[in-house]
Amino acid sequence: MSKECAMDGARLSLSLDLPKRRRRRLSVRLSTLFWLVLVIALGVGWASDHWRLKHQIASAQGERSGWSVWQVVGPPNTLGFGDKRTAWASNTRDGQAEWLVLEFPRAVVPVAIVVHETHCPGALIKATRVEYPASKASVAKERLLWEGVDPVPASDPGGIARLPVTTHESVQSVKLHLDSVLVPGWNEIDAVALEMSDGGLIWSSSAYASSSYGKNRGLPLMHISGFDVIETY
Repeated sequence: MSKECAMDGARLSLSLDLPKRRRRRLSVRLSTLFWLVLVIALGVGWASDHWRLKHQIASAQGERSGWSVWQVVGPPNTLGFGDKRTAWASNTRDGQAEWLVLEFPRAVVPVAIVVHETHCPGALIKATRVEYPASKASVAKERLLWEGVDPVPASDPGGIARLPVTTHESVQSVKLHLDSVLVPGWNEIDAVALEMSDGGLIWSSSAYASSSYGKNRGLPLMHISGFDVIETY
């Protein structure tokens, strides 16, 4: 190191020339600090995203709790028959008439509605096409698609009910009516699909119920408490 000092009255100037090695070390330390800060920032961002994802997964799992209305969404996933949490069940065994509204990813002209009943079958009595109102002031309307006796006998442990439909209109929302009081026990349903003319099936992508043993959700635009609220025409 070389030092040059000059005294001029009360003024003092000092000039320092750092060697190249010292400059190189300082440069390395600054780059190391930069990368350290960058790694810390990335770590904080990852932790934040991880927490957010964990929260979303936990929320989704909560919505899909056992016997909730979410269990009827998508393809069937209940193995065998019986009282199993992978199917939807009403809040009470035989307390009232129940209904399920199923929405599908796209509108099609179906030839049948396919219902996977996994426990205490035989309660299906009617299926209708739901038309949502344009405003909250109006009520939804139903058009009859099928009515009759459930193809799966109440004496069976479960089964697949195929409800034949005769319609020339596209269907994207279906309401299933169940006479839960008539058939003792929890009338559990695992999945519902629209059957097309080529035999293809479209499984429901969203669902709403009159009640649910697990987590439930209300219909959009309105709250429907019974059959008298919806008009049939």
